[in-house]
Amino acid sequence: MVMTSKMGSSTQPKAKEVLKAGAVVSLSLIVRRILTFLSGVVIAPAIGPAGYGLFVLCRDLCQTGSTFCRSGFPIGVIRKVRENEGKPLLQSSYIVHAFYISGAISLLLMLFAWFWGENYLATNVYHDERFSSIFRVMVLLVPLLTFFELFGGCYRAYFKVQKSSIAINIIQPSTRLLLILFLFTFSVDLRGVIWGTLLSYLLTICYLLYDSRKWLLTKILSPKHLPKINISRFWGYSFVIAITGLLTQLLDKIDIFMIGYFNGSEELGKYAIIKLAVPVIILFNGAFNSLLGATIAALAADKNYKAMAHTMRQHSRWMVICSFPLFLIFSIWGKDLFLVFGKAFTLPTAAIVLLSAGQLTIALFSSVGFALSMTKNYKAELPTSLLGLFINVCLNYVLIPKYGIIGAATATLIALLTANIFRMFIVCKLYNFFPFDRWVVPPLLLSFASVLDVWYLRNWLGDSTITGAVIASCFFFFLYILLMYFFGLNSSDKILSRVIIKKLRNKITFASL
Repeated sequence: MVMTSKMGSSTQPKAKEVLKAGAVVSLSLIVRRILTFLSGVVIAPAIGPAGYGLFVLCRDLCQTGSTFCRSGFPIGVIRKVRENEGKPLLQSSYIVHAFYISGAISLLLMLFAWFWGENYLATNVYHDERFSSIFRVMVLLVPLLTFFELFGGCYRAYFKVQKSSIAINIIQPSTRLLLILFLFTFSVDLRGVIWGTLLSYLLTICYLLYDSRKWLLTKILSPKHLPKINISRFWGYSFVIAITGLLTQLLDKIDIFMIGYFNGSEELGKYAIIKLAVPVIILFNGAFNSLLGATIAALAADKNYKAMAHTMRQHSRWMVICSFPLFLIFSIWGKDLFLVFGKAFTLPTAAIVLLSAGQLTIALFSSVGFALSMTKNYKAELPTSLLGLFINVCLNYVLIPKYGIIGAATATLIALLTANIFRMFIVCKLYNFFPFDRWVVPPLLLSFASVLDVWYLRNWLGDSTITGAVIASCFFFFLYILLMYFFGLNSSDKILSRVIIKKLRNKITFASL
């Protein structure tokens, strides 16, 4: 990754380039989700619900700390690079300062956790006897994640997402799984999971450092010749994004922290398994979002609100097409599918449905979030995230002691819905358009029609096995894709589908030669 030359000038990507980048990102995200799921299948039964819950708790605490350390600079870099198109030295100056500031904060936070934070949490919050020793090692993840995300922001800023997607979504999770399997040959316990995770991030960062070595030598190690920038304004914008990101992170993880506090590691491990699997619902959302944020930022800067509305509506429609069928699968057959983790992870259907609905909410409203965070209206994100977090904390505090993980899932869904609907109203008022159109209705109806047919057939056969659930899910997808292709696509969708099919056919033909 050479920020100024190898990456090239920061120009808007052409349609073919966007399609190619989206395809690479989509494939890499699918691979990452498969690898993450396989890791869960290997790890969870091996260390049990309590061990898995403790690992997830420490990991999520470190991820939340890393969000604060990054200070919003990954998104800040994207915006500043786009705003300073054609000024490579100025772009590099913003990137250099982002690395220096975030790196210093992450190291200070790690030292703080070692000398005070770990002891306080072990004494006053989480009373598992293993928490202190595990968290003391896991806190090394804070600076690793900080640099990991900063590199990702730099790549996205230049629309060069393919290589970063391969590193983030394939190299890191595959290395993690291989390292854990290797360490399990010596001892099947939590230590193998911890060190496998840390080493995988370290090796991936080393790869990114090697890839950007020329730029690092000329810019980060010799920054004096770079133009000066207004640090206070850059940090001011990024810090607001950081606080918003931190609140969003807490909105996603506060249920984990509070289940760990009220119910302990055993219940947390079961809940965490659901949260491990249901993000597959937003799998394609991540692929679209890798370019959506920068695209919305550029359109908003040009005040091309008509194109911005079209982009957001198209995104929302494709999220319905891709995410809603996955939500139905988890809602109807999720309890059977989760038995792959073992009988120790028998889970209530209500918790699966509620957490799946939360992921669907994130997918449907993600473009609305970018319409605020990637434009001059980014400050509106802060009160929205505060509202969602406040509702989530209050409901978790009331519901978890009485209803356990079902209460936590209920609180999370209500908070996500409230925050995203409020965010949507702000966007509608600011830009005078609605991010959904009538074309979201056909995929909804066709999804229901497909899943009801398969559900009825499976019940008639009297099947309740994992294998039956997998077969039913696959048959549902096949039926849904057929119905969508013949009855659910509009003219622009059909053109795009033909382009994709043609490219796949050419790839297959070329590979067979």
